[in-house]
Amino acid sequence: MELNEIFEDGKVVKGWIKYIDGFDLLIRFGDRETLEAIYNRCKKYEWDKHQRIEVADEQKFRKELVKFIEDWKFSTSAAARILPIKEDASLNGQLIDCTDSAKMTVINKVTNFENFLFDAISDLERITEAQEDRENLISADSSRQG
Repeated sequence: MELNEIFEDGKVVKGWIKYIDGFDLLIRFGDRETLEAIYNRCKKYEWDKHQRIEVADEQKFRKELVKFIEDWKFSTSAAARILPIKEDASLNGQLIDCTDSAKMTVINKVTNFENFLFDAISDLERITEAQEDRENLISADSSRQG
């Protein structure tokens, strides 16, 4: 059998990935071609001592990366472990909406989140295994309840 016969180009694969306890992300897989196209759109050229140098426009790259986040379950308790947030008992355990501005805050302020996200987006095996584990957990919970 030829791989080309079974390969599904353009298939959308999504899965839930855990960043830390209380912060799970639903991300979409990005294949090599897509990620390279994003990188190429986000590079710029500068001059240093009459030498043209290719550099990445990090802010533009981050804006492209967060588009792979479809949804999240992000509690204020988890946010307090990775970001300086207001100490307010009424906020404890509330969920943070998955908005574009919230995504940008996380990717810009949380150390190494950009690297985590890029690695997760490009790892199809990790996404599918995480999704299978989640589905197995849900079916086990429903069978115990029923």
